[in-house]
Amino acid sequence: MFFRFIFLYTFLPILIAFIFNEYFIYYVAIFQCGWPDNNGSGEKLRALVLSDPHLLGEIEGHWFDKLRREWQMYRSFQTSISLLRPEVVFILGDLTDEGKWATGKQWDQYVVNAKRLFATPPGVRLYVVVGNHDIGFHHDVTNTKLTRFLKDFSTKNVETIELKGHTFVIVNSMGLEGDGCFMCQATERQLQDAMDYINCENSMKPKYCNSNKKHPDPILLTHIPLFRTSDIECVGSDAGQDGKQRRFNYKDTLKESTSERLLNLVNPRLILSGHTHNTCHRSHKDGTPEVTVASYSWRNRNDPSFYLFTITNDDITSSKCHLPTESTVFTLYGLAVIASLFTLKMACNRNMRCTSKIWKRL
Repeated sequence: MFFRFIFLYTFLPILIAFIFNEYFIYYVAIFQCGWPDNNGSGEKLRALVLSDPHLLGEIEGHWFDKLRREWQMYRSFQTSISLLRPEVVFILGDLTDEGKWATGKQWDQYVVNAKRLFATPPGVRLYVVVGNHDIGFHHDVTNTKLTRFLKDFSTKNVETIELKGHTFVIVNSMGLEGDGCFMCQATERQLQDAMDYINCENSMKPKYCNSNKKHPDPILLTHIPLFRTSDIECVGSDAGQDGKQRRFNYKDTLKESTSERLLNLVNPRLILSGHTHNTCHRSHKDGTPEVTVASYSWRNRNDPSFYLFTITNDDITSSKCHLPTESTVFTLYGLAVIASLFTLKMACNRNMRCTSKIWKRL
């Protein structure tokens, strides 16, 4: 009877909070998110886009922190897939946090974890953009790091994708330095070949080249954003005032000359990027919109998020989806502890002997 009393009045509120915080809270948060309307012409494509999960490794990640972050992302992603049913998912780089340092065995474990956490059902395609934490920044990249990432995540240095009549160009932004490095030469050559293909100037042509209808311009996906001086230029930034005013350095965005070259070559109708861990909506000088997607990891921010895009031939609409804030989770756990202590005190007030029994048991 005594232990049943302790369970009912002490552990039950905490157990309820645990079940809610670690499972049902993701449904509550994601249920509030929905696909944006789009009345444009052509087939609609529904794309879920996230960035910078930063799956922890053995070097900088404590085992409990790693366990918790992986569980949070697993539940968030699988709940999103279940409720929202996207047709395609894009991860805009930095899938791993320590891929740039990982040994062969550590990398293999990374691949297993990533494919388990971000598993998609049949019919939902997943594409991963390479990030600097996956292979290193420009001067840190080796052929081994690059090759294993491209192989294990079934992607390419530059990849052209056709989905329901919409073209996507995925590019390795670390290879856009333009200094003639082994990766840079390949990236620039492959990007030019991709654009020749898209513009029907190659011997191999997409099906739409035989049609008289104008094909929509491609959507460009890159981990590192195009050049901007800071997030002051952004609309809808969630960087906070200090974050907005921080001036970016050469590792935060692509060089201005590289950005202009990309815009002129690809002529995208939308650019999707990550890397900064903060949301940013901005338009470039030529009017091309860019959306920088915030980090998907609670280790990088208290309020992770992702985006939903509804894409048609002549319009792209988007909505930002918020995941549960970690401060909310901690608050709910705190309230559960208070409720446990309060109910225990109320019960003890009715039974004066319970307090002494509790102390004896302790």
